[in-house]
Amino acid sequence: MKRSLFVLLALLFFAATPADAQLIKHWGLFGGVTSSEHEVNEYNLSVRHLRGNTGFHMGGYAEWLNVPRVSILTQFSYVQKGADWEYYETIYDIPFSNLVTRHLRLDYLSLAVLGKVTLPAGVLLPYFVGGPRLDFLVWREKNLQVPLNFIQEKFKDVIWGLTFGGGIQTRSIGSVLLLMEFRYNMDLNNSYELTWLHPFDGGTTYRTTMKNSSFDVSVGVGF
Repeated sequence: MKRSLFVLLALLFFAATPADAQLIKHWGLFGGVTSSEHEVNEYNLSVRHLRGNTGFHMGGYAEWLNVPRVSILTQFSYVQKGADWEYYETIYDIPFSNLVTRHLRLDYLSLAVLGKVTLPAGVLLPYFVGGPRLDFLVWREKNLQVPLNFIQEKFKDVIWGLTFGGGIQTRSIGSVLLLMEFRYNMDLNNSYELTWLHPFDGGTTYRTTMKNSSFDVSVGVGF
């Protein structure tokens, strides 16, 4: 999988050069803030949202199809995600006596292919983007207290999702343009799954799942 990732990144980054003006509109770099949270489905019957985490993201993109208004974006980014996990721990031999909040930190390498529609305007050009996304878990926090360390190990390595958003970009000033963008990212499959037998409930099987969602605010520069 690491070799495939390297090839994908190389294609996305190095293909975005002005060598073929008929295909490449421009390429650029971006970065900003990510706010994420987990939707948890516990014990087959309740849904709750873990309080969100604020991290950062940064990456690069290539915009294809040198035609008016419509284009395709291929991009990669490094994204910090996570949330606050709440659970009860045992204090002084009293089970479930203390509610504890621990931070879940998960970092992803995200690859996306997005359609882009730019609206005709003046100096500032509004646009909308949307399309599929593939996230690879590349780092998870270690050396945390039990049971959080056990929870971290159960997150999946590959996640499929969708991204939607919009922004404003300037017209090219010389060979440079500036942009500001807002995005919503949703997961299509569970980022976490755990199935277990309850020891005090007649061997009933329970299942806990999580899905991640996040908002991105980005600024970038294109060439």
